[in-house]
Amino acid sequence: MFILKNFIFTNDKPNYAESLVFLGESSQQLATNYYNEHFGGTTDISSIQLEDFNVSCSSSIFSVKVHESSLWFEVDIKDKEDFILEVTKLVKTSKTDMWNDSTESRISVFDNPYSGTSLYCDIFNNSEGHQVLVEKTSSGLKFKQSTAEAGTSSTTVSTKLYIAVEAPYSTNTKGAQYTIKPANGCYGVGVRDIELKSLTVDYSGISFDKVQTYVADCDFNVPVVDDCSLIPSKFGSFAYWESTEEYPDNPELYDSSNLVITEEDIPSSIREDFESKFTSYSSNGTYKLKGSTNLTCTPIRHFKFPDNAVSPFIYNSNQVGFSSAIIYPLGVTIDETVINAFLDLAVKNNLVTQEQRDSIVSYEIFRGDRSIDKSIIAKGLMYDMYEYEEKNKTILYSNYPYNDLGEDILNYKDSNRNSLIPHPYGGSKNHNFTLHTPETDYQRPTLPTELKVESYMFGKSRGATDEVEDHPKWVILGSEATKLASKLATAETLSEAALNVASAYSGNNLFFGGLATGGTFAGIIFASIAAGFQVFDSILFKYGRYKYEWLKTFRNLGTPQNFANYYSSVGDYNYIKIFKQKAIF
Repeated sequence: MFILKNFIFTNDKPNYAESLVFLGESSQQLATNYYNEHFGGTTDISSIQLEDFNVSCSSSIFSVKVHESSLWFEVDIKDKEDFILEVTKLVKTSKTDMWNDSTESRISVFDNPYSGTSLYCDIFNNSEGHQVLVEKTSSGLKFKQSTAEAGTSSTTVSTKLYIAVEAPYSTNTKGAQYTIKPANGCYGVGVRDIELKSLTVDYSGISFDKVQTYVADCDFNVPVVDDCSLIPSKFGSFAYWESTEEYPDNPELYDSSNLVITEEDIPSSIREDFESKFTSYSSNGTYKLKGSTNLTCTPIRHFKFPDNAVSPFIYNSNQVGFSSAIIYPLGVTIDETVINAFLDLAVKNNLVTQEQRDSIVSYEIFRGDRSIDKSIIAKGLMYDMYEYEEKNKTILYSNYPYNDLGEDILNYKDSNRNSLIPHPYGGSKNHNFTLHTPETDYQRPTLPTELKVESYMFGKSRGATDEVEDHPKWVILGSEATKLASKLATAETLSEAALNVASAYSGNNLFFGGLATGGTFAGIIFASIAAGFQVFDSILFKYGRYKYEWLKTFRNLGTPQNFANYYSSVGDYNYIKIFKQKAIF
């Protein structure tokens, strides 16, 4: 059995080329429904050739011209840059051809359907198919197979290409007749846009502009601040500090170790705290008090309020700038139940009589005046210091207005005025500080030898600058104005001196060829010397006056300005961060 090809293609001539549509993506398959027809010729090879179409590749089975029975395709490349031209692998049939099967085909590309030489040509194996990358350049088209350049066309490219796919020829042994012998199977033809697998970019000397927008979300706990009502926040027990003086040796007042106290004597609200601090154990409901309850001949203890590490005086979480904050003032509270319980204990232990106990009907709280005996001399805010060089000396000045850690935006580093004074160590640390407190600013106490850093204060500030009202206004002349005044004063002085010299010479009636009655060489020399002294006098005594007059003129022409400004602002500290490490200096 043999194959009978019973379909006649209409695109077997270039002017009837079939239009190819670009495929959308590389995964889209080409339809394999094309095949070449058999064609029988004469003993002249031109009988199987298209005379007007020359090709640039040939072999023993492919002539130098396009063969008959080739299939033609048209591609519109007007709006395309680079693309891939593809002929698929041959899909063989299960039938046997009556002629020997060919294994190769040829593809040729032309720029018109009428005549010419191929822009590109290649003979390929049918079992592998064919792909070529077509690139548009300023000089024409480039055809590339894999990474190797397969051909270049310098011809001006039209908007369309014409592709011929053809089968080889053969000659029979009897009549030496030329025939076209196609492959036994079908193939597909198509074009598709390129898809880059990788791209190497040489970025040397390339600059890019990029606009990047960032959105940051910050969460803050904003406290709800009531108008002025006081709400208890935390409770705790006082610590104490010890004096160098001691309690008197008076057991009746200062020794509690022998008191008889039972569990029922202590209010339930403080019982657990009392047991942990003052008792060793309890036997049959009666406490055994610790030896530390005997204070005789021991250092006197004074109450001590907690510092910011224990009880911050203001909100201690991140806050939005200028938002209200909660403050935590320290205070003292007394439970009257506890007072009554210990008065009853005094009666029970015969320290007072019942009559004395009943006479106690009220109590008062007094605050002692410790202004001359403080353990904490002052509390305030520390500001670090900036520094700059002046005449080979390091000058320090306090950070202002609210301890910003950036550059000093109002002062330059040096007279060149190229850079601002930076914060020492880039704002990360410092070892020079000033301390601002009400006590040191207004009372000037004797400063102690220790400094304790408890926390960091955070907040925002806002302010504005304004001119000092009614301050004198000035015209400040720059260096260029001073130089110009010097040049003009010099020119004016020299011009006046030159006129004086000329006047002195003209008074001696000098002429060439002889001397007039009243003129002598001695007179000329004397006049020159006199004129020289006049020039010298002008330079010495008039240059300064002329320069001053020019500077005065410049000032009068300028617009006076007020160079005095002041800055007023408000710093709103609204949260605190506790210093986690002990810092005592």
